[in-house]
Amino acid sequence: MRQITTSRHLSGLLLLQLVLAAQPLLGQDALTPDTTQIKKFHFFPPPADNKQELFAADLFLRDIWTVQKPIWASPDRMDRRQLFPPPIDGKQLHSAAGQFLRNIRTDPKATWASPDRMDRRQLFHPPVDDKQQHSAAGQFLRDIWTDQKAIWTSPVRMNRRQFFTIALPLTAATAGLLATDSEAAKLLPNTPDQIRLSKRFADFGAVYTLGFLTGGWLIGGKIIKKPNISQVGRNSAEALANAIMVNYAIKGITLRDRPDQGIGDGKFWGGGLSFPSGHAMNSWAVALAVARTPKCPKWLAITSYGMASAISLSRWSARKHFPSDILVGGVLGALIGNYVARRPR
Repeated sequence: MRQITTSRHLSGLLLLQLVLAAQPLLGQDALTPDTTQIKKFHFFPPPADNKQELFAADLFLRDIWTVQKPIWASPDRMDRRQLFPPPIDGKQLHSAAGQFLRNIRTDPKATWASPDRMDRRQLFHPPVDDKQQHSAAGQFLRDIWTDQKAIWTSPVRMNRRQFFTIALPLTAATAGLLATDSEAAKLLPNTPDQIRLSKRFADFGAVYTLGFLTGGWLIGGKIIKKPNISQVGRNSAEALANAIMVNYAIKGITLRDRPDQGIGDGKFWGGGLSFPSGHAMNSWAVALAVARTPKCPKWLAITSYGMASAISLSRWSARKHFPSDILVGGVLGALIGNYVARRPR
């Protein structure tokens, strides 16, 4: 019984202490609470400097949400140009594959419309930056093609003056020499030493000798950085190539026997390669191309003419050509060389 009484006393004392401790809260302050203090109350730590301090995971999720909104809303806001790569800083940034697909999409317009707009020259060599950009070898071959067209069409394009000063005199002189070729071939002693020395000297007008000479001028001028010498080599090489082509074309048509073939009468269409003289045509083509090139030294022009004349006569003394062969070959070679040197480029 005493224990129950004691426990009641202890409970009463504890209740009295709680009442006394809670009395300030039950006063006037409790009835009119400070709302400013309540507004500042937070269940979590308050923000520092008015900025949200978030964990890395929270920032990541918020960034994903921020990116997803413009992605799903972009189809309603994009224009035609933005359908593939969106503009960045006002410039289209494309990958290699994307740029390739755009080129394919754009090129068919020009490709399928080009046949109606291209000319004959563009059919093979389309312009690049409004200028034809060719390699040196490609340009050389194009010049040869242009030269050949001009050479073979020249008879129908010559004027009255050219007919009476070039074509008519050459035809008359050739006809006169053809009538006396067989007798002219017997005017020289025609000894073995004469023929041997003439053949050796004529080697200066061979294709391999002239080719080595023109190539040396062309390459040497580039090495020492002398454009004038390089141009001399370029013109002489072009003239030599044209002369070779014309010479073998005419020889294939005439097929004239050489003085040392058959009975020495120079029969045409007998299977020979006498008309016209290749050494004479090649040497005179190179000589005129060198001499008529602008800024060619006078001594070089005189030397070229002298060598071409000597090489042409050596073919007569070597019993390889008749005088008419040499005349026609020399005149045609000179015309080719002069044309190449003077042709506008």
